[in-house]
Amino acid sequence: MKFLVFFGLVVFSFISCNGVGNSSDAHADSSVLADSGTSIGKRYLDTVFIQFEDGFECYLVGLQLGMNPENPIETVHLKSASDTFVYESEMGYNLDDAQLCFTSKALQNFPLKEVNERRTMVLSIQDEGPHYDLYDWHPYEEPFAAMQKLNATTYKPRKTDYENLPFGKVNYLELKKYLNSQEGIEKDWISLLDSVDAKKRNASLVDYPLQVGVGLRWVQLKYGKGRVKVIKFIVPQGC
Repeated sequence: MKFLVFFGLVVFSFISCNGVGNSSDAHADSSVLADSGTSIGKRYLDTVFIQFEDGFECYLVGLQLGMNPENPIETVHLKSASDTFVYESEMGYNLDDAQLCFTSKALQNFPLKEVNERRTMVLSIQDEGPHYDLYDWHPYEEPFAAMQKLNATTYKPRKTDYENLPFGKVNYLELKKYLNSQEGIEKDWISLLDSVDAKKRNASLVDYPLQVGVGLRWVQLKYGKGRVKVIKFIVPQGC
């Protein structure tokens, strides 16, 4: 199979805004999957093969890239010259249902020590469809935690409870000051904050039109003799 090779960020269109798609049970045994590089793309419409400069590599399976089974998207081969690989997605992306797979050969060459993950929560201002995202305003960082290990070559992210995402206190005066400093922002976005329930605003709590979402997801790979690589997923907000 010929792989498409790209450098930098790659953006895909996914199935739907709700991210309904493949469950992990739909995949074949991942140790077989990861070692069958010539057929992954035709059997699975949602596989990304990431290769770092030192030769360490992994497969991300289950990202719901396939939109038309009659016109399959083959495995996409991405190379990273940096220790942090940045992957930008569009609506419908759902890492919760994905699997991170390694080939047996890769693990022989680079013994895997740890596979960790964390999420970064961010705010967005919602307006019944349109939204203004606040990735840079006091994001809430979870600590790294071990990813679920399914077998010797396969790991799975933790499920996300989107109804109960953690976030810190919100200083609404400070937020308005920040928004006013943003070049080109429409004043309507700032005035929407005045509709927040007064009691919640005074208590510095998140309330509509503010919404907490997962803005970034990180996978940390520790292997070999002190080597560390990171995959950074940029997740869009709203719907």
